[in-house]
Amino acid sequence: MASPLIERLTAEFGVPVVDGDGAQAFLTASGPGILFLTGDPATNRETNDVAVVLPELLSAMGPSVRAAVADRAAEAGLMARFGVLALPALVVVRDGAYAGSIAKMQDWGVYVSRLHALLTGATQALPADAPAEAQGAS
Repeated sequence: MASPLIERLTAEFGVPVVDGDGAQAFLTASGPGILFLTGDPATNRETNDVAVVLPELLSAMGPSVRAAVADRAAEAGLMARFGVLALPALVVVRDGAYAGSIAKMQDWGVYVSRLHALLTGATQALPADAPAEAQGAS
């Protein structure tokens, strides 16, 4: 279940929630983007902290940066695909290429400098979808 702070991202800031197919479309779209992997807000308080600062980070990075929230059902596959070991995490892409990720809640200055570096630095091809067994399928 999403927290009110995650729901606020969608209702107030227009950040869409994307499932697996929607995440793929988001990741391969042109321009810079940040995909928010939330984890369970009921058990991880940092999730709500990131949900609060994400709109401010988007504002600081400029109007061209898109954002989306990954549906919880798609998270395991996305974590495996991008090598994300801890949640919450921000997966950064640019023009259909992978730039990197930032896990857990960070200080404002760390977020700004890391996001700026990821949004302007080198990228690599998007990793392929993780095998089903890495996604927790049986």
